[in-house]
Amino acid sequence: MIVVDNFLPFFDQILERSTQFPYFTCDEENKRDGTTYSWRGQRTPDVIDDMPVLRQYMEETLCIKLDVFSFHKHEPLPDFMPVLHQDGDYKSAGVIYLKGGPGCGTIVDNTVVDFKENRLVTYDGQLLHRPQGFMTDRLILTFFSHESLPDHLNGWFTRENPAPQA
Repeated sequence: MIVVDNFLPFFDQILERSTQFPYFTCDEENKRDGTTYSWRGQRTPDVIDDMPVLRQYMEETLCIKLDVFSFHKHEPLPDFMPVLHQDGDYKSAGVIYLKGGPGCGTIVDNTVVDFKENRLVTYDGQLLHRPQGFMTDRLILTFFSHESLPDHLNGWFTRENPAPQA
């Protein structure tokens, strides 16, 4: 797992850009795309081709080719427990926290990575993971790759190591 604080040098521009795309519920997306996914909240279609500067920055920094990324937002659901899952056949996956607060982090392989604005969390897409919860409005950028994170980046932390979940 890789955790990097203050990941995007152009964070404010990405936050503004997140408001310029349509968002769909899971049911709406399944009808549009003929898929059978199950998730909460609303997300944009894949916007990777609409954001070439972000794509280039992320691919150069993470040393992988990205296949998909989208914005995903959740309204507060304090009593909802997100489901552990894997990310299909993607070898790498991750999120960049854009908006949220306490309880809006990510749990990867029994490790909680707390929400912090502009924090990148990326991991093996085959590890069990889930959102920590939706205690307040949450907005993230999710991304996926069919390539594995390079070995020289694994364990790369620019903050204290996250604590295992109790």
